[in-house]
Amino acid sequence: MAPERLREEGNYLFSKGEYHLAVDKYSAYIESVADRDDYSKAKKPELVFGYSNRAQGYLMLEEYSKALEDAENALRLDPTHLKSWVRKAKAFGGMKFHQQAVWAYKTVLRDFKDQLHKTNLQELLESLKAAEKMDRMTRLGRYEDGIDEYWDVASNVSEPPLMEEYVGPVEIKLTAATGRGLFATRDLLPGELLFVSNSMITVRVPFEDNEASRNLSQLALFEAIKRRVQNAKLEALEDFTRLQFLVQVAALGGSYPTESLLRDCPSMRYFTPLNGLSSKDRKITDDDRTHPALDTDFSDEMLRRIVEKRQFSHWGTNNEELNGLYSLPCLMNHSCVPNVAVTTMQNRTISKLFRAGRNIKKGDELVYAYYNINCPLDARRAFFPSLCCRCARCELEETLLAEVQPLKSLASQCNKFWEERPTLQGLTQEERHRKRNQCLICLNLLKDLLDSRLAFLTEIQKDMVRASFIRFNRLLHEPALSIAIQDCTRVDIEHEIALISVAVKAMNNVQPGSEIALAMISGIYYRVKRSTLSQEEDEFVGLKEIHRLGIEIIRILNGPHLKNQTVGKLFSYASLIRGVLGDGGSLLATGLLFHSSGD
Repeated sequence: MAPERLREEGNYLFSKGEYHLAVDKYSAYIESVADRDDYSKAKKPELVFGYSNRAQGYLMLEEYSKALEDAENALRLDPTHLKSWVRKAKAFGGMKFHQQAVWAYKTVLRDFKDQLHKTNLQELLESLKAAEKMDRMTRLGRYEDGIDEYWDVASNVSEPPLMEEYVGPVEIKLTAATGRGLFATRDLLPGELLFVSNSMITVRVPFEDNEASRNLSQLALFEAIKRRVQNAKLEALEDFTRLQFLVQVAALGGSYPTESLLRDCPSMRYFTPLNGLSSKDRKITDDDRTHPALDTDFSDEMLRRIVEKRQFSHWGTNNEELNGLYSLPCLMNHSCVPNVAVTTMQNRTISKLFRAGRNIKKGDELVYAYYNINCPLDARRAFFPSLCCRCARCELEETLLAEVQPLKSLASQCNKFWEERPTLQGLTQEERHRKRNQCLICLNLLKDLLDSRLAFLTEIQKDMVRASFIRFNRLLHEPALSIAIQDCTRVDIEHEIALISVAVKAMNNVQPGSEIALAMISGIYYRVKRSTLSQEEDEFVGLKEIHRLGIEIIRILNGPHLKNQTVGKLFSYASLIRGVLGDGGSLLATGLLFHSSGD
């Protein structure tokens, strides 16, 4: 068949979305032109068109390394071919080489500005802006800009922005107690970014709280990861990202040796996005070619174990449950006194941003809460029966519950009241009043215990105890039990603020960056501000202080460099989630999720 005919057929197939077939036609076209014996001037531009068109086909198939190779083949023949430059830039972006993508887009805008139509120019400027944003994320850990931009235009229903992965001052090291964990490689301040992780595999299933739904979710995850492992094994020595994936999956599965010190601690090079690596570290080395992950069986049993033990679940919109698998987050250990705060973005890849929750020293282990920790010890352990946390708080509480019977009785009452939470709306007004008084009595009993029998505890230990009984405070602010602020005196309102203040300060000392604390603060703040008494000249005692704490929590969760306007919007929206915090996470109306270790 004549070369021109092959090219026309390729273009037709491309226009119909038949990209695989179009690539085959372009390949035949290139081969046909290259095999010709003539050395006419026409042969060179024909090959340029062939390589460039095939590059576009590979872009549509998301085979970015092949697209880059073809774009560069075309540019070697004609360095002034505009479409090949644009396709080269897009291929860099698809490969996550954002720094090179920025360079390529700038080259096009500088060297070809006279050839660009207004529409093309605008599209290229937007692509350059996106590439620069992704480059700042993966190399510099600059995410606040994207969050600010999102909140500048957010309309309550827009999807949160995509977040590229980032690996900062962390490393994997062995630990005697748990086998391995993540550790800080330098001193850190609250709010500093540690790393950002996207779900390796994400599945969305209709939410149904039953065994069949959970089995469906696990099956979907298992089939998805199995396909990706099979594909990665085929090209692991040609594509470093495929090798990274295999190493990460092997680290999650492993053989679970009984000797904890035999656990694998892969180099951070296998977790760092390509744009954050030097050109040397992106290349596959001799050590890579003999990496144990390449010989790992990745049996169905192993992959099922990974899915069963490692999956994260999140509440989605439209009654969906979002389930994903992550690499680095699964290598970080749990603590009921965490030093790491987590923000989860409900975007397409369910991005998780991990930040320092408090001052952290170089060499300290990084730990976060796998689940809601603002409840009594037995309730915490019920969340994750296979995990018996032995942190300082759990050991302290275990001792106190065994020795102080009134505290044990309060814990039982706290759990009982919380289990009755779904029935509160059905209570009569008198029953609601009685239940509210019971919660207040329990909080007063706790205060008396801490002031008398438990007075020997340090302040941080007292806050650990207070944090375990936060459910009493949360029940007081349930719509069914909360007082009507407009009917309150100034003394009543300041008493409400004082109750909240004690609770959220304890929560923040135990778990900096607590989204539950933020929702409680924002909820009472706006209820008070909307009251008629707020028009008076004197500020309510304690209100400014808890507002300051709420702002501090937002900056820990979302970054210390957020614009004040963004912080204000986040604080306002936090008040909207007060009613859903008990049901599996703090879902904002915008689709943003704060840390999803819901109750």
